[in-house]
Amino acid sequence: MEQKHIHHQYDIDLQNISSLFLEMGDLVESQFEFAIKAIQNSDSTLAQLVIQQEEKVNEYEIEIDALCSSVIARRQPIASDLRLIIAISKMTTNLERIGDEADKISRKTRRLISENQLSQINSTEILDEAKFSLELFSMVLTAFKMQDANKSREIISDDKILDETFSKILTNLMQGVYSGNKDVSVLMDFLFMAKGIERIGDHTKNIAELIIYLVEGIDIRHK
Repeated sequence: MEQKHIHHQYDIDLQNISSLFLEMGDLVESQFEFAIKAIQNSDSTLAQLVIQQEEKVNEYEIEIDALCSSVIARRQPIASDLRLIIAISKMTTNLERIGDEADKISRKTRRLISENQLSQINSTEILDEAKFSLELFSMVLTAFKMQDANKSREIISDDKILDETFSKILTNLMQGVYSGNKDVSVLMDFLFMAKGIERIGDHTKNIAELIIYLVEGIDIRHK
């Protein structure tokens, strides 16, 4: 990662790719954090902010993809540099999908608030799930900055906890459906939100796997 190339602009291009990825990661992190606070505080203004940020997230994805393609075309990168470009390109896709999930969650939150239905369900479990998922996502951004494969493996392991948490939420929400004591449409909205949070964990795990690929040159997917 630290090796220098004959063409100084080449180093600048590689640094720019990494910097843009981290900027995008910080924006997506704020999106997710605001989405959580919107649920916690029944704040439609924060939910709307998350939705508005989605356009900027998409712009980052396009800019990073264009720069990656340009570097490959102009520089014909060696193996380690090509690995960096490929990894960041794939990680960027996962960042964009995390932003999409935050956007969808916030749209549900905004509608539930407008219809005075957010308070119908105890949101404690979903908030706990979301905060843990946000913690993993923050960790993966740090792991990328530090090029820390060991931390990435911890994140992959911890994703199992998130899957178990979602399963418990699913069970509890379905019990509410069967009991007939709650508005089914509201329960389904909460289930949709909980599933979105679980998907954010999956995308975070994907980024962690790509960091290991970047640092160690091994593909651990599906293993």
